[in-house]
Amino acid sequence: MKGSTLDARSRSLIIYFEHRNDVETLIEYLKEHRPNVTWCTEYVDENAEVKRDLDELASKGRVAVESIGRLNKIMAESRLLELEITKGMFGGLLLEDQRRRMQKHIEELHKITQEVT
Repeated sequence: MKGSTLDARSRSLIIYFEHRNDVETLIEYLKEHRPNVTWCTEYVDENAEVKRDLDELASKGRVAVESIGRLNKIMAESRLLELEITKGMFGGLLLEDQRRRMQKHIEELHKITQEVT
């Protein structure tokens, strides 16, 4: 790394990761040891393949989070519909406490589904 002051351990780790070209090993090391962020940033900035791999992992992570968000919204909307149908069809058969709890769930699901939109 250009102009950086790395200790011997950091330099040997960089050589090891460069030799293996193994982003997963690098990530595991970073999670376990939480080393100096400066040398990690310099290493990634200077290693195009690692940077590309990390960018790809970040992109896949964003896609996964967006998919989970959409799935949760659909599940919440589906559950809301179920509760509204249940309330309309069987609300009169429920105990007062059950109706109150169901209404509370309906209201909360309405808020959540409106926030996510």
